[in-house]
Amino acid sequence: MLYGPMTEVLYNSLARVLTLSWLTGPVFDKELRVHSRQRRSYVIRFAYLMFLTALITLAWIAGVSRGSGGSAVYKVSRMGEVGKTVVLTITWFQFIAAQMIAVALLSNSISEEIRRGTLEVLMATPINSFQLVTGKMLSKLLQLILLLALSLPLLAIVRVFGAVQWDYVVASVCITFTAVLFAGSLSMLLSIRIHRPYMVILVVLIFLVVVYSASQFALFGTPNSLLTTIINLVVPAAAMMQVTWSAFPGPAAVAKTFSLPAHCLVMTLVSLVFVAASVLLLRRSAFAAGLRPRKKAIRGALPGIFTGQTRRRKRGDAAAGRIRPVAGSPVLWKELGKPLSRSVARNVVLFILLASGLIFTYYISFRRGGIEPFYVFYIMGLWLIASIRTGVMAATTITREKEARTWSILLATPLEDWQVIRGKIIAVLWRNAPAWLVLAFNSVVFYFFMQLFVPKYGGPPAPQFIFWILVSLFSVIATMALLAGSGIYFSVRLKSSTAAVMATIGATLGLFILQRFAVPILMSIAGGAFFTTTQLVMMVAYCVPLVLYVAAGLFLIWRAKCLLRQNIF
Repeated sequence: MLYGPMTEVLYNSLARVLTLSWLTGPVFDKELRVHSRQRRSYVIRFAYLMFLTALITLAWIAGVSRGSGGSAVYKVSRMGEVGKTVVLTITWFQFIAAQMIAVALLSNSISEEIRRGTLEVLMATPINSFQLVTGKMLSKLLQLILLLALSLPLLAIVRVFGAVQWDYVVASVCITFTAVLFAGSLSMLLSIRIHRPYMVILVVLIFLVVVYSASQFALFGTPNSLLTTIINLVVPAAAMMQVTWSAFPGPAAVAKTFSLPAHCLVMTLVSLVFVAASVLLLRRSAFAAGLRPRKKAIRGALPGIFTGQTRRRKRGDAAAGRIRPVAGSPVLWKELGKPLSRSVARNVVLFILLASGLIFTYYISFRRGGIEPFYVFYIMGLWLIASIRTGVMAATTITREKEARTWSILLATPLEDWQVIRGKIIAVLWRNAPAWLVLAFNSVVFYFFMQLFVPKYGGPPAPQFIFWILVSLFSVIATMALLAGSGIYFSVRLKSSTAAVMATIGATLGLFILQRFAVPILMSIAGGAFFTTTQLVMMVAYCVPLVLYVAAGLFLIWRAKCLLRQNIF
């Protein structure tokens, strides 16, 4: 009888250690219960699986169509190449999509508790900061692990066709998981300091784009240098490229100093550092959240205490106590915080800076006599940053009004639906105009520059280059239309900024990836059924998706206008 209570205590302690409840506490169980009751969790899984299926189907059709004119033996021999294309498609899509989903899921993990005022209550319970951080993070990552597990049967089936080793599949999954852990922990750390989830998503995605682009530029140098070794250790995209080049010979040599276990270990340690920083900052943020209203009140009263005057606004007539009249679109005025004419100088300065960087890449290409990787990564990085920024701004332009409870007030004004939608879209595009103008400038100038100034390509511009100039310029317009249309539609349809951003980025990324495999199929259809010349076939294959982008963007803008006054609360 004396050993009964002691035995029970030891048994409960051992069970608690083995079940890892000490690591996550009740937060993990609560988050899992919440996710299991949300329809969004099952919609994401279904959409992810359907998109993977569509992606595999298009990759399969594109791979088989290249050998449509050969014999049956030739088609069977190409099954290995088709399997390789499908596996590469799935692994790289998972690598990109999983990080974006992790960033979005963890962008409001802590800031949501701060906004609701429940973080102080949680800090008063026996739940410590470590359990709160790990419980939030592991519950979100478990959803991603389920998504990654959905693709394993597909990879196993495609693996039967050969040409792909299991080593590559396992290595890509390990790199993807550590990359997700890194991106998610960074997003959680920033969510403690930045209380707007869409800003966390924007900052983390831009950071990843810049780091990945810079690392890819460095990888094309000496493969076994110290810089390349460090990049392979701390940059998941570089490690993914090394694994891909090792399994399938690529444009650059594989670094002999690359080690997959070392990379996974380093990335895990960096993620643990971010988690530790989140634990240290969490209780401080909870304490600061309770004092923030008092700090604002004291800060606002300080000018009156020391100067004997009240704080005045700095702009125009408001400094003299008069209300400035609104000129032009009131929605555009509200979004920009100033008249449109006063924001021209900022856009001009940004355009000059970005165009100067572009001209510098032209100069390097001219000196070295060919297209340099620095130019490619500059353009791709600028395009990705402009796309992410435009999509995030468009997706949050109305959800921010809903979260601030000002959307119903705006709809109660005499403004018509088209005035609201038009003003929001113009404001988003105007804020991102410098980057898009530089990309349009590059579309017009690049081919002329390569033909006239680079000796490797010398000669006057040929007619096919005029065609590519028009296609490249039209692609900029189509991308802007698609991002603005999808962002404003999901911003009207959904109530949360995080959900709208996730839907916008996911939809546009999915369409861009599908376009990559739809172009060969369109070329095969156009060449076999309608057109005979190569120029017409390429024109149809590359212009049809862009026309569909513009049509989809305009259609989504129209649908956003139709749904503007539905479900506003």
